[in-house]
Amino acid sequence: MEKNFNIAFIDILRFIWRGLLNALIAGAAIALLVYVISSALPPTYEARSSILVASNSPNLSAFDVLSPQAASIDVSAYRTAVLSASNIERVMQALGKTNITTKSIERFRKSINIHLEAGENSSNIDLIASGKSPQEAQAKANLLAQSLVIYDKERFAESSRNLATSLEHQIALLDSQIEALRSQGASLSQIQNRIDNRNRQQDQLSLARAQVSSPTGLVTIMESALLPYKPSAPKPLLNAIISFILASIISYGLLHLYESISSNSLNKEAEDLGLPVLASFPKITSRKLPKEATNYLRTNLLHASGEQKPKVILVTSPKDHEGKTSVALSLAESFVRNNNNTLLVDANLRNPSIAKAYKLMASRLGHTSIETWLGNPREAKGVVRMPVNDKSLFIIPSFGSKPELAEQLGSNLKDALESWKNQYDIIIFDSPAVLKVADSLAIAPYSTDTILVVDKQKSGPRQLKSAISVLQRANAKLSGVILTNTKTQDLDMAYAVDLENNAKPTGLKMPKFNNTKTGTKPNRGKK
Repeated sequence: MEKNFNIAFIDILRFIWRGLLNALIAGAAIALLVYVISSALPPTYEARSSILVASNSPNLSAFDVLSPQAASIDVSAYRTAVLSASNIERVMQALGKTNITTKSIERFRKSINIHLEAGENSSNIDLIASGKSPQEAQAKANLLAQSLVIYDKERFAESSRNLATSLEHQIALLDSQIEALRSQGASLSQIQNRIDNRNRQQDQLSLARAQVSSPTGLVTIMESALLPYKPSAPKPLLNAIISFILASIISYGLLHLYESISSNSLNKEAEDLGLPVLASFPKITSRKLPKEATNYLRTNLLHASGEQKPKVILVTSPKDHEGKTSVALSLAESFVRNNNNTLLVDANLRNPSIAKAYKLMASRLGHTSIETWLGNPREAKGVVRMPVNDKSLFIIPSFGSKPELAEQLGSNLKDALESWKNQYDIIIFDSPAVLKVADSLAIAPYSTDTILVVDKQKSGPRQLKSAISVLQRANAKLSGVILTNTKTQDLDMAYAVDLENNAKPTGLKMPKFNNTKTGTKPNRGKK
């Protein structure tokens, strides 16, 4: 149970790591772009003014005086009053704005932010105004606060005017009643009651008229806006950090989505072109592939290519570093274990790897290299013999980059190949990437089988299709596609078992030099 958990945890780590670096790079690039753009934007400043709204005006009923009061309104009504077009227009005029239009009023309205905090006995209103300069933001916030005070005083004055009008009518009515009582000879107490009532009404009228000329209202400015000392926007560093996080997450998700689509597209593209997927391998970490998986590949290849012998197998890929060398040498060893007399030829004249994989030295074996064979293909030469179990794999290595020999592939390879066909059952060529140089195209016409090794993380359907098209124009006999760097869960059970049993690559034995001359049968590995 613990072993299964470890494998799953490793898969999770691999899944997380895959594409993480690219996502971080994309996030950093976008964050840098956002930082530069934010730094170039004009600054915006914010100023705040605070207002207190009382629930009721002072009550003078204890002094036997009726105090004029405006009707209490919900605190949210003050927001509507501040943002009304008429109020904004007055504030804009006070700021010296000209050509005030509906659009300019709407833009001005969007630069205002209002926070309300309603309480039982009082409420708080914060007016936040933004501007292109500190002075503009401060002036705008203070003018908005003052406009709200004026609005509330006007509302209070209107209420006082209405009360004064009502009191005037009541006083006039009392005057007529007093005159009527006097003419009727009423008692002095009745007349005096009317006179006292009239005097109280007169005092209230005087107070109401005073409130009309000097209203108090319910709104008080608690804190005027101060001059802001730094801009509120833009914030380049904060914007860059947020952009980095979001861009990295989005890029990471898109990369995995692309990987999934690309992986499925590779299989579908190969099937649409009539090419079978001969095998799939996980990320290649050593030169040798798992034995069971390679045997599976060998069997599929034999079924795909028919019974023609000797077999000349060309192993290539769309781009460099897709695992073709590992496939070539592992496939060669698989044929040897299957009792096939096999020759492995390193025809990658640009970046040879077979000699490095088997630790072959040019100082000792340079006379067996591909260079000597292409120089004089009809002359008898030896090859390197590498022990594989109790048998032998024969190798013609290449030492160092020799791109100038590429022309000899087309002119002398045919003669060398005729010599090899007389001695070997299987001849496997490790060649350069087909989309990079034309070396593989010189070998393709002489091959009975061409297999294309494609790394799912490096080449997509477009590269696969281009490589197949190039090889088909060179009359290559395509046998199938091998996918590398695939997900573990996509592999057959045989691969997973063999991966677990072959986690550490086996050590390489020292090669032996085979002095067999052209025209004679080589030692086939028997003691």
